[in-house]
Amino acid sequence: MRLTANEIASLAKLALLEEVNLTPKPGLVDRSNSGAHCDMNLTTFTLSAAAVEPCFAALAAFAEQHRQRSPAQLLPDLRQIGRAGEAAMFAATGGVNTHKGALFSLGLLCAAVGYCSNAMPTAEQLCQTIAAMTAGICQRELGVAYASARSSQQKSAEPPPGALGARGEAESGFASVRQYGLPFYQRLIAEGCDANEAGVHTLLHFMQQVTDTNVLSRKGQIGVALVQQRAAEICQEFSLAAVRQFDQELIALHISPGGSADLLALTLFLDRLTCKTSALTTIR
Repeated sequence: MRLTANEIASLAKLALLEEVNLTPKPGLVDRSNSGAHCDMNLTTFTLSAAAVEPCFAALAAFAEQHRQRSPAQLLPDLRQIGRAGEAAMFAATGGVNTHKGALFSLGLLCAAVGYCSNAMPTAEQLCQTIAAMTAGICQRELGVAYASARSSQQKSAEPPPGALGARGEAESGFASVRQYGLPFYQRLIAEGCDANEAGVHTLLHFMQQVTDTNVLSRKGQIGVALVQQRAAEICQEFSLAAVRQFDQELIALHISPGGSADLLALTLFLDRLTCKTSALTTIR
């Protein structure tokens, strides 16, 4: 049985709520503190998630109504709908950017669910649809950054995931989520890990694997290297106590790995959609 646009949007909102409620999260807003932010908190994110839910529904409905068009033809209209969602987010948060990146990425996923003709598309089908929707977006919109990333790719077999930000992740069909996040999260759940610890551990897994452009734009390659190294160290001997210490380190350095948090929200959404193993046990 197909999900309605409102049901798809509800799953997306719940993924945002679960992500922000996971605790502890280094440098990020959670139930313990506001991380490296002074302009947002748990309430801000909760209001924002509710504000963007209608946008998710509109994206899913539009894509479903226009299945006769190619995925790439949908992107300009989807982005116009997304801009209305951004306006709703800023109105709800008093101008604070809580979910702009997540709105782009989760919005594309909601549209892909609506677009796919089968009642229960797989994560792979959805991500392939998004890759088709966004084909060429990095070359068109990122200019010098795209050329630089292409040059780096020629020097190594494996370019750093996420180096082109949300656009790059989307054009790759969310490769970081498919390769790192979703399999890792689902394995932890299958092994009996509770949803909070599995989510936090998956966040750290992203942080060690991905070039987080939020960190890159504020702290450069040195900041990215620091985050990746510390996350890798913690993942070797994972504990929530070690994550709490890392949280304090990133707060002191004013580092917030928001790109990794967005990838975690995508992971939770895809898991809920395809396997239903996530549980909002952290939300009260």
